[in-house]
Amino acid sequence: MSCSTLDVPPSSVLPGGCPAEEAAVLTAVASLGYPVATVDISPYGFPCGTPFWGNPPASIAPGCPVALDGPTAYVTFLGTDKVAALLFTSKPDGSIVASVVGFRVPSSGPMPA
Repeated sequence: MSCSTLDVPPSSVLPGGCPAEEAAVLTAVASLGYPVATVDISPYGFPCGTPFWGNPPASIAPGCPVALDGPTAYVTFLGTDKVAALLFTSKPDGSIVASVVGFRVPSSGPMPA
């Protein structure tokens, strides 16, 4: 599981991870029917507003920046090439909920935003 914040490079793994976000992700993908292989959580939104755009920032078209309206997550699974893309929201009580917004084989591979 990797988790990054705006004040560290996106590839950095935070000590202790982000347990609330990880729990929300695991709850959201439980019904998809595959064991989880990896969870990558990013503070950024999806590039061009699309979960499976490509490998940011190298393949992002000019004028199509990485959105800062995250956080988002990507989950890979054992037994399938499909990747789940998720968005996070906060409830009024402060708890975090993750929602699956896409579940497919990305054309360019499972690349986190």
